[in-house]
Amino acid sequence: MKISVLTCVLAALLSTTARAEGAPLDGPFAFNAASTELTAEGDANAAASRVSMEILAGGLGGIGGGFAGLMIGASGGDLAAAGFGMFGGSMLGSWLGLSIGGNAMGGHGNWGASFIGALAGSATSLVLTMGMGANPDAAPFLLAMMIALPVTGGTIGYELSQSLHIMPSDGPLKSLHPSLSVSRDGKSALAGLSGTF
Repeated sequence: MKISVLTCVLAALLSTTARAEGAPLDGPFAFNAASTELTAEGDANAAASRVSMEILAGGLGGIGGGFAGLMIGASGGDLAAAGFGMFGGSMLGSWLGLSIGGNAMGGHGNWGASFIGALAGSATSLVLTMGMGANPDAAPFLLAMMIALPVTGGTIGYELSQSLHIMPSDGPLKSLHPSLSVSRDGKSALAGLSGTF
């Protein structure tokens, strides 16, 4: 029961509703446009709010993903696997968090660009960790960089793709998002992509 509730919540967060052009938006993050003209100050405020939400959601996603990756990697008893699981989980969690946060605040950035940015930030933190070695005094700094660099890289990728309008073409596919489905007995899960056409 708990798994199906979590799956429904995750599906609701990752999906967007298809809407006709010009149709009014509903929901807590809706933009009610009395006119189509936006001032430069309004754009700057919207961008600042969106970036703040991306950083907050990406940081929380990175912490949660890093912890989940650490637990999955440590389940085999190998310390190296736990470390790589933490890096991978942190990168994926920050990517999903910042992309969902950006979309929730009305952003139209490309999820692929934010993934590449988060991957670059995670690779940078991995190189930094390998360069500093097994120095116990540097552990707090390295843990902070493991979260901050993927979030920073992903946010830069998301915002650059938004400003460059790197959007899917006007073809049959309108949106594409990651999806997760869990069986009724909770013994298996299927991850993939879902889209609106």
